[in-house]
Amino acid sequence: HCWRPDGEVFVGCRGGQIVRVDPSTGAVSQENRTLEPVVSSSVCALLLTRTHLVVGCSDGSIVWLDLANLHPVMKTSSPSCGCICSMSFSPNFKSLVVGASTGCVFTVLININQMTTEVVEIRSCHTGAITGLGAIAGPSSLWVTCGVDGSVRQW
Repeated sequence: HCWRPDGEVFVGCRGGQIVRVDPSTGAVSQENRTLEPVVSSSVCALLLTRTHLVVGCSDGSIVWLDLANLHPVMKTSSPSCGCICSMSFSPNFKSLVVGASTGCVFTVLININQMTTEVVEIRSCHTGAITGLGAIAGPSSLWVTCGVDGSVRQW
């Protein structure tokens, strides 16, 4: 799930659907009544920017959806790392760090103006899925990951 600025929540579904939900009532937004899939596999992770909803999928793909209409505008595939379990943008939003079900972490460089991405750095960090990751603000790039193996790591 992912909170929207207006207080509603985007919820990703196993069938590839993304719905908007009012958290105070649990009601699904009228515009989502058809529940057509917007991605081709299960939705496993969501991130929100000013203009895009970024979707991490069970097939290892990452899809950028236009926030206005939820149509795909850009797609990246992971380098055989499995299901996308967690994602976090760098503080300057120029890269996306991704954690996968295999314990692999990789970095995706983003050029949103040209609508291109490039997978650059791949590390094996955990035994099993990475359940969370995030950047620590400071003069150097420091990331923290945690996984189902019970460990927390800095890199």
